[in-house]
Amino acid sequence: MKKRKKIFILTLEIILLISVFFIFYKFIYTKQKSIISAENSYTSFYEKNKENNFSISKIIAYTSAYGKNKNTNFSQEAWLLEIYQYTDFAIYLSPKSDNIFIKKLWLDELEVTKSPTLGVTSFFYEDALKFGTEYIHSDFPFENSLEFTVLNDKNEDNIIKYNTPIFFADCSTPITLKYVNTVSSNFSLKNTNKLTQNGTLLNNLIKDTSVINANFNFTIHLLDNNDQEYKAVVSFEIPLSEDSKNILVEGNILKIEDNLNINFLKVN
Repeated sequence: MKKRKKIFILTLEIILLISVFFIFYKFIYTKQKSIISAENSYTSFYEKNKENNFSISKIIAYTSAYGKNKNTNFSQEAWLLEIYQYTDFAIYLSPKSDNIFIKKLWLDELEVTKSPTLGVTSFFYEDALKFGTEYIHSDFPFENSLEFTVLNDKNEDNIIKYNTPIFFADCSTPITLKYVNTVSSNFSLKNTNKLTQNGTLLNNLIKDTSVINANFNFTIHLLDNNDQEYKAVVSFEIPLSEDSKNILVEGNILKIEDNLNINFLKVN
């Protein structure tokens, strides 16, 4: 009886030992396999993108505000204003070679990651010749997607107009966009026969810029002359201050970020 009991216990211990060994082996094998898989994935990613042909080299952002008078009777004692804060963006792309150019360009996946607590936001294509002005090109909103017409002409004679979304194949022109936050649709302001059209106008509505802070991002897609697709996700914070300057005091904010070298990644 005792001998059978010892045999049973010994058998049980062997089974447990084998089970532990199997579990340990499986854990080590699975972990090692995951590491190898991850290394292969990183290697594949690197090999796929080490010869990237495009990058974002510079971004210029200009922020101001404007009050559109809705009262056509100037003899009245008050303005009736639609006041909006706007930021114009110019995004410069750089090809890595003179033999590479763009055949197709479009934007999508627009996402407002931080919405202002005051106002209604919208995005539009910006006429490059009207960059830094209050002009809104409402015919070309950027909502779900925005496609640009890619042209081969360098427009050296300034024949081509910028009133539709266009982009030059050699990246000699930037992608231009306008962000608009309509902070008030009907604001009554005493008519002094002089209206300062810049960010100081916002002092009539807000005490600080925290209520109009906003962040957003979107994806730039492009197709090169070898039919290779690339994409890059760009993120922006609406510049309402720069160094010690503030839009409520200075009226306008200009922010330039150059030497960015943000690479586009190959798709497929």
